[in-house]
Amino acid sequence: MKRFLVMVTGIVCTALFLLSGCGKSAGRTAGKPVTIKVLDGYGGSGMVKQMLDLYQQENPNITIDYESVSSDSYYAKFTALNIADTLPDITWANANYFVEEVKSGLLVDLSDELTNGKNSEGDKKWGETFVPTALENCRNILRSLGDNYAGKNYGVPFTMTTVAVVYDKALFDSLGLKAPETWADFENVNAALKKAGYIPISMQEQNIDWWPRILWDQYCREKLTADPNAFEEEHMTFTDPQVEKGLTEFKKMYDKGWFPDSSLTARRDDMVQLFVQKKMPQVLIQSNYLDYLTKNVPAGVELASYALPGINGLPSRCLGGSSDIWAVTKRSRHIKEAINVVKFITSRAAFAGDYAKFITPCLKMDATSQNSSLVMKGYREAGANGFIPEIFVPINITTEIQNTFRTDLIPNYLLGKYDINDICNELNVLYKENYLNNLKGKK
Repeated sequence: MKRFLVMVTGIVCTALFLLSGCGKSAGRTAGKPVTIKVLDGYGGSGMVKQMLDLYQQENPNITIDYESVSSDSYYAKFTALNIADTLPDITWANANYFVEEVKSGLLVDLSDELTNGKNSEGDKKWGETFVPTALENCRNILRSLGDNYAGKNYGVPFTMTTVAVVYDKALFDSLGLKAPETWADFENVNAALKKAGYIPISMQEQNIDWWPRILWDQYCREKLTADPNAFEEEHMTFTDPQVEKGLTEFKKMYDKGWFPDSSLTARRDDMVQLFVQKKMPQVLIQSNYLDYLTKNVPAGVELASYALPGINGLPSRCLGGSSDIWAVTKRSRHIKEAINVVKFITSRAAFAGDYAKFITPCLKMDATSQNSSLVMKGYREAGANGFIPEIFVPINITTEIQNTFRTDLIPNYLLGKYDINDICNELNVLYKENYLNNLKGKK
């Protein structure tokens, strides 16, 4: 009888233990073994792989089949997998690819899970853990698809992709220069660096739209803040003076020789190498590339950063937001388990590792948890005034407009083959044909 009671008591205690979740880490899953395939295009320092390894350690019944490709190769890889009907359970996307994937009906709507489901730690609703503007960006990206997608989240933001200027403080000190606080200071710094024989600052083909977007945020902010739908309702066009002003100032920067000669064809890694080679003392770059720079900083170089000041005197907002997105595909046979994995890689626990010390997550996290070194100073300041909306002056609202702007209009405008009227008129035509007509047809 005693043995029987002990056995029964043990069974009951074990059952209560399992039901209560005692002894389990937050978000840990139980059940039969499951393999979750993940396609990652985020890149950087291998942070995603380390997050997934941590999740797998905490959830031994889950096997992560992980594949990482460069962001440049991602679309080709995803397309090939889609054609072969072998899409992964979880996929990364940037804003551009994300729209195409949702439009093709390939992704799971996560809206209900964000509203009602718990986060990985189990202490809050999942949607409440994100910076609100980051989730809003994920929804706004889908505006081109029509009202049926309004208010829905087919993916969740990952990092804020904070952008700031990394510079060589030791060289600045030797030249009597300081991190600029105004645009006039910024111009003086670039002029001094050019005079001293250096390439002042970076620009690359891969992100050639960065500088126009930064300038437009200053010149167009007042009008677009008062009338956010100005372009859709045709209260504003690409030939408006504010839009033209941003492009004109961008060309002035180019004509002054601030950027490398190779900037129209060079990649981001090329810019980093120019910095490492001490040929270019300033590079405008995302914070997730700081890991490489800190490990490869040359002797005599002291890394620091500053937030780019505003050309029109307004508080400068940062590029970024929800440009890196995680989603679950409808082809997954393990949607619940896949969502749990996504919840973990967008959790406080996942971002607590040393691998994330140069990362600004799209989560409501205490700023003191971020790296406090001098090199991170500019990144913290860059996000202090918020982020430029993903769809602002809408040169990236469709693939056709974005690709034409990046590969044709901007390069030929900077080279003097197109004038300001050519580029602005062509943008009006592209916007009407590739977005506005389609939008009106759906209303």
